[in-house]
Amino acid sequence: MNALILISLLGIAVLFAGIFHLKNKSIYLAVLGLAAAVVLNICDWGTNVAYYNNMVQFDNYALAFSSLMTITTALVL
Repeated sequence: MNALILISLLGIAVLFAGIFHLKNKSIYLAVLGLAAAVVLNICDWGTNVAYYNNMVQFDNYALAFSSLMTITTALVL
C-alpha cells in the first residue's frame, strides 16, 4: 500500500517538475521514485494485508506483480 501512495505522489512530483521546466531532471526523479517503490514492495513481502473489508488484498502475488510492473515502467523510461 505504501508503494501505491509513493507512486501517486511521484506522478504529481514529475508533473510539477515538467511545469517548472526541469524536464532533464524529471526522468531521474521518476526512476529514483520507482526504485523506492520496488524497495517498499520488497519490505512488505510476507505481510498479506487486506484493506476495505477484504476488498483489496496485498499478498505476495500482488506485490510480485506490482514490482514487475514498476520495474518494467522504469526500463521503459
